[in-house]
Amino acid sequence: IKISKMSTENIQTTDTGEEPTMEEHQPTWEELCEKAKANYFVVKTSIDHREEPLKTMTELSEFIERVVEDPNCFGDNKEFKNFFYQDCALGLLKRLNKERSADPQYLELIAVIMKQFIRLFAKDIHNPDLAECMRFVFDYNCTLHNFHYEDEEMEMKILEQKKQEHWRKDLKTGDKIDALKGDEKCKCWSVAKVVDIKDNNIELEFEQDSRLYDKSVNKYSSDIAQLGEFSVDQDWKKELKKGDQVDGFDKAKVWYASTILDFKDHTDPDGRSWTMVLIGFRLYHSEGTKSDEDGNKFDGWSARFDEWISLWSPKIAKLHTHSNPKGRKGIRQYDDVVIDDSSDPPIKEGDPMIYAVIRPKKSKSYLLNQ
Repeated sequence: IKISKMSTENIQTTDTGEEPTMEEHQPTWEELCEKAKANYFVVKTSIDHREEPLKTMTELSEFIERVVEDPNCFGDNKEFKNFFYQDCALGLLKRLNKERSADPQYLELIAVIMKQFIRLFAKDIHNPDLAECMRFVFDYNCTLHNFHYEDEEMEMKILEQKKQEHWRKDLKTGDKIDALKGDEKCKCWSVAKVVDIKDNNIELEFEQDSRLYDKSVNKYSSDIAQLGEFSVDQDWKKELKKGDQVDGFDKAKVWYASTILDFKDHTDPDGRSWTMVLIGFRLYHSEGTKSDEDGNKFDGWSARFDEWISLWSPKIAKLHTHSNPKGRKGIRQYDDVVIDDSSDPPIKEGDPMIYAVIRPKKSKSYLLNQ
């Protein structure tokens, strides 16, 4: 190989007699920022597609650690600083607190990232964007803390208690039970039929609903219960009729006060049947700010956004269970909720600044209770 006109600036020489080597390129801070930005979008897309981007998220965590070590590292680069706090940090934590995984490495990485943002907030406590992030870090009701990081002894104790429940042991094909239907963003209890059992895993089929909701669970899972224990909460749907007002969950994953416009029966190609409801994401009343084709006044979305939804879907709930009774805007699943602070210790004059209050017995997550 003939090398010509090579700059000696890029040659590293040693006194050991070894062959000279090319210097490794050290990325600039701007390049690191762009790489972190690209990694965030990969992580965001992967999680949204129910994937666990361990490698890319590890690289993103390494960048976050740089920010923790020096919160002023962004300097005059306001554009990337805003992106990091308002998009990356908030978007990442919103997604992580909904994660449910069987991979201990992935869960450990999530714990590391949660702790990184806590350490960063402690250094930059007046940062409003970080304060917003802490809502998702310390959300003890989220999927992450409800299903992971539990005390092993407590977890084993709960599992043993479930194994003593005879109805779980005696489950067989054809049995009907209560089961959680839907995902973490929108779910409800419903009647399900056991269609198959393999070891401790059971296949469930939800009655009078699309097979999209069918699922496989462990027979000792908290997602199932004895028939009638929770599903009776959905019996009110049997009495629904045209014109009734309910809460509807639209395609943009927003809850709106809605009106039932029509009913129809639906049968899929396999012969499975269920009732469909036409939901209008609006309420009709005399002081409405909009009018439909017939001149009826309403607040909400026009008929163009109407949607056929299964009657027994978790996307239909009692009026104002999720929607805002005082406003006309919809409510996303991560919007503010009322926080029970009645047992929080009082902050006395002269106490050091506090950015998180431990609520005993509110969570079994050792990650939060550390």
